[in-house]
Amino acid sequence: MLFNSIALVVSLLLFFYIIVKKLSEKKANLEGNLCKLEQELQETKQTLLTKNEEIVDLRVKKAELEVTLQKEREEKKKEIELLTKAEERLTNTFKALSLDALQTNNNNFLNLAKEVIDSKLKETESDFKKRQATINEVVTPIKEKLEKFDNEIRELEKERVGAYEGLKEQIGALMNQTSNLANALRKPHIRGKWGEMQLKRVVEMAGMIEYCDFFTQPSVIDKNEDNLLRPDLIIKMPSGKQIIIDAKVPLDSYMDAISQNDLQIQKEKLKNHSLAIKKHINDLGKKEYWNQFENTPELVVLFLTGEGVFSAALEYEPALIEIGVEKKVIIATPITLIALLRAIAYGWKQEMIAENAKKISKLGHILYERICTMGENFDNLRRSLKSAVDHYNKTAGSLEARVFPAAREFNKLGIHAKNKSLSAAKELESLPRSLHTEELKVD
Repeated sequence: MLFNSIALVVSLLLFFYIIVKKLSEKKANLEGNLCKLEQELQETKQTLLTKNEEIVDLRVKKAELEVTLQKEREEKKKEIELLTKAEERLTNTFKALSLDALQTNNNNFLNLAKEVIDSKLKETESDFKKRQATINEVVTPIKEKLEKFDNEIRELEKERVGAYEGLKEQIGALMNQTSNLANALRKPHIRGKWGEMQLKRVVEMAGMIEYCDFFTQPSVIDKNEDNLLRPDLIIKMPSGKQIIIDAKVPLDSYMDAISQNDLQIQKEKLKNHSLAIKKHINDLGKKEYWNQFENTPELVVLFLTGEGVFSAALEYEPALIEIGVEKKVIIATPITLIALLRAIAYGWKQEMIAENAKKISKLGHILYERICTMGENFDNLRRSLKSAVDHYNKTAGSLEARVFPAAREFNKLGIHAKNKSLSAAKELESLPRSLHTEELKVD
């Protein structure tokens, strides 16, 4: 049964750790996408502003050309009207003259006037068509560009709407997941496990697992009131010292505040959160963990699971740090606790270096003594070799002087050994080398 409970707790810890990690990663990705979309929106707005300026300039040019064309039309119209009036005046004048005398001249003149007028009209129409073509050459590209800009603006608007819809859906999904996590963290036992997981993660990042042992949720009986005290973490320090860490922080008001949209209600909840932190500091100071655990300094570390939790409480109660110091409660967030644990880890490294130095010194003494003993053995071996050489030389001399002469007499008397003869025993001249190193010399 105990094993199943432990497995369930570990599974819950892993589950919530994975959820928090995935939500953090997804939130970071969404924030990156939002920043990217906002940047693209700004660039699109800048592009639209530039295009709008170009459109305005083109429209101004178009208006100017249309005004010029209208003026030219009016001028040509006036010329035609003047020619028509001149024709009428000439006709009336020639009618007043004698029809018989001037009939031929009048017809000729009218024909000539008509030819002149027709020529002028043709020139005017030709010039008008040329100007109309020139204006069309200028206006047509402007019209095409305006249509292209309108199409691009429509496409950009469609893309923007689609992107914001996708982002809206992702933000909605993230808000739902965040809401589910927030609802889960409202349960005290889930929040406690999450706090322990955060605390263990901080210890791992600080590298304290390699240099010291830590125990989560140890229990001890209060010596004064017989109450059960349960700190969340005991950090072992060099020289047998230890620091107590408590992570049981009230977060109900803070969770209510961040889920509120009404600013006034949010402020009230955050104020209640700061008061709850202050009360927890006072209660934690009264526990006096340093009297319950041996070799513990007169302080206890209050671990807050997030920087936002501490900053929100500090905003409405700026004296929280001073109150904590007065009550011998040191407030720590993940960043400051990592710094504290890194300092302790450095102390452990120095302790290990000192221990290794002691071991090296002891091994050095042992090695030095053994080298001296080896020097004695080498000197004894040298003396033994020298004694053996001396005995060999004496024996060889005795063999040459006493044994070989008698043996040669056997040879003279006809006693021979097949394929064998007496060989002289040579004297050994080499002696063992003496050791001159001071450490290996023996008196």
